[in-house]
Amino acid sequence: MEMAILILLVILILLVLSSMFRTRDFGLAMENTKRELETSKNLISDHAIKTLDTMKDMGSTIEKIMQQQKEAQELGNSLKYLLQTPKLR
Repeated sequence: MEMAILILLVILILLVLSSMFRTRDFGLAMENTKRELETSKNLISDHAIKTLDTMKDMGSTIEKIMQQQKEAQELGNSLKYLLQTPKLR
């Protein structure tokens, strides 16, 4: 009987020790996961900022292209007008 109690006590101690090591490993895993999530969040934020800056630059570039297109159209109309008017001799 005493031997059975002693064996059960040893098994209980081993289970407690095993649980402690798992908890420590779990804590480390959670800390690593938290650190990786923070790094990922920062990386995504940086990329989002760069994307918004690029979109802003694209908007100003498109605006410039539209202005140049308008000027080219006006020059084309002026040239067309000059070519259609009768020449003075």
